[in-house]
Amino acid sequence: MFNKESLSIAEDTQEFFYSTLEEAVESRKILLSPTLLNYLSSVLAYYSLSQNLCQEESLHRALLKKYIQSLSAKTPSKNLLLKQVAEESLYTLGFFTAFFKKKIIGLEYYTNLGSNAYKRLSKLEAEEEKKDLFLYCGENFLVFLELFRYVSKNCLNFSPFLKK
Repeated sequence: MFNKESLSIAEDTQEFFYSTLEEAVESRKILLSPTLLNYLSSVLAYYSLSQNLCQEESLHRALLKKYIQSLSAKTPSKNLLLKQVAEESLYTLGFFTAFFKKKIIGLEYYTNLGSNAYKRLSKLEAEEEKKDLFLYCGENFLVFLELFRYVSKNCLNFSPFLKK
């Protein structure tokens, strides 16, 4: 349960990520709607908290398990599982790219997994605005991955503990 302080931190975190994404979009000369920027900044804010990121011993197994579960799940659960797979893939690839470049099952696998999860989610979504948002995310997964990498580098440079 959120108290006032944790809610304020969550809002501040999302504002930080929103402004950082705006910088990334501007530097890359990409046009994104405020709705899309808001969604992407909410993904960054949510998964920046360690308790919201995959807690299993293997990210690969966790994402694959969720994706497979989504194939037979009923609609509310199916949508949630696909959303988690898509967002966790985007977040982890964006922030931990170097780690995945060294793995046998690497960037391309997780890129395809995340992109496909977004596209499947768009087909299941009832709300037209979310349907369009998720389809756009699936079709532009690599672009958003690059934006998340920019944010990741910016966050590391922001740290007062790192030498410049």
